[in-house]
Amino acid sequence: MELLMYAFLALASRPAGTRTDLPKVIEVRVTGYYTEPGVKSAIGEEIRPGGTAAVSPACIELLGERVYVKGHGVWRVNDLAAAWLDEKYGRCTLDLAQGSKEATMKIGNSIATVVRIGESNFSLPSDAK
Repeated sequence: MELLMYAFLALASRPAGTRTDLPKVIEVRVTGYYTEPGVKSAIGEEIRPGGTAAVSPACIELLGERVYVKGHGVWRVNDLAAAWLDEKYGRCTLDLAQGSKEATMKIGNSIATVVRIGESNFSLPSDAK
């Protein structure tokens, strides 16, 4: 819950229409994750395998954006990854939702180039502003 509150505060403090301090092209650690169908993301949307990405706290400013991940396509960052990933790998981690445990294993654990496409249709709930 604390991480979710941090995410909302980070986004709420960013003036509308402004970009983050993150560069347009960054290198991140890419991993995969699997959840059962119907599970909601950190911002309350249903997690879509092949479309939803979760971000670790090191790059929390990506939350709510669309990104192109080299070798993996376009993803919508609308979920949060575990904070311990930043400590373990020493860099931002982007966790890509997969439709099966087998697909998750195929993602592996690698470094990939990510291009920030821009903000998606994400908005904070009215009680979080």
